[in-house]
Amino acid sequence: MNTFISLIQFCPDLARSDVFTVGMIFRSDAHEYYRVEVSESRLKRICRAFGIKDRLLLDAAISGIKQQRYDVAYLQYLHAYENGIIRYTLPKPVATDVPQETFTQLYKIYVADSDELTPHKTAQRVSSTFQKALKKDMVLPHRLSIRYSLDTVLQKYMTSAPTIDFIGGNGSLFCGQMPNMRSDVTLPRFLHLFESLMLHFEAQKLFDAENFHVLINTRYFGSQELKEHRESFRRWQKIKGFTLLEVSDMKEAVNMIRDKVEAKDVQPFDQWLMQHREESA
Repeated sequence: MNTFISLIQFCPDLARSDVFTVGMIFRSDAHEYYRVEVSESRLKRICRAFGIKDRLLLDAAISGIKQQRYDVAYLQYLHAYENGIIRYTLPKPVATDVPQETFTQLYKIYVADSDELTPHKTAQRVSSTFQKALKKDMVLPHRLSIRYSLDTVLQKYMTSAPTIDFIGGNGSLFCGQMPNMRSDVTLPRFLHLFESLMLHFEAQKLFDAENFHVLINTRYFGSQELKEHRESFRRWQKIKGFTLLEVSDMKEAVNMIRDKVEAKDVQPFDQWLMQHREESA
């Protein structure tokens, strides 16, 4: 079975038999293509319907799924014996010469909620505004790589190329994001990015969780839903140890990062990485 899919299912109440499809695993060894996607909007809708407010274990399970690389035998085993909140359908063969397009089509059929079929650009706008503020600063463009694509760095760990708001280093990696707190997918995507960077740099002793910064703009916390998002980040901050900075505007955010960059004498990412490699050679 060179190309196959398996659907990821969520059982919100183990006392009942209800299961809901929330994601898909797609693997094509013939085309060297592998992808896992989970619908955060569908997960949120199901949790709301079942009155689930504490998602700590669920989010950890989803993050673990995205770190795995599944094959047919393992999925067959999971289908037969996994009876927890996350379950898997038997892998089914797929015929395709264009795996990426096929994945998109099948995801829309089996998984996607209606709101996922319409692109949302709010998250891009939040990052773009923050990145512009960083670039306008007199110091930071010379000390950080801003709006940096991590596709070549994290291609082993992530199926799509992420972009980070700022990244550099001195002794260890120094980076951060200002997430869009209005998006349901923000936290899972952040956790996946955080853990991927940790896996890549920790073995070289170049990763310190405290040097990964999450900046939250408190001006947006007028609704209960947004407050819940902030509390989720706070809970994960205690678990993962990243730095959580709450700011009232972009100017305050830029000032905080500049102070840290100057105190740590941070270098732009590519320059820092090249210097480390030369020192290690």
